[in-house]
Amino acid sequence: MKYKWHYLASCSFNSDDENSIYVFGGFYGGSDAEINDTIEKYDPIENIWTTLIIKLKSPLWACTAVPLSNNKIAILGGKNKNRNSEVFVLDLDELAWT
Repeated sequence: MKYKWHYLASCSFNSDDENSIYVFGGFYGGSDAEINDTIEKYDPIENIWTTLIIKLKSPLWACTAVPLSNNKIAILGGKNKNRNSEVFVLDLDELAWT
């Protein structure tokens, strides 16, 4: 990973086209200002981490990432700066939130 995070979410995504690990959000410090909104992708074959252009809808930590069928990943729970839980679905084909 590019930076050291804690309280992040991760999941592996395996399909005919892709075998990757995705990492979402987390803390890089200890204050609300240091909640992360980035998404990183790890390619184990190339051994390369990439930061995606798309970001979480809001900075989020202590959430869960669940791979779904049809090239989507659900981001569930966690806490944002207001301590509210979130539910997002990332479409990997479009790199957009649904």
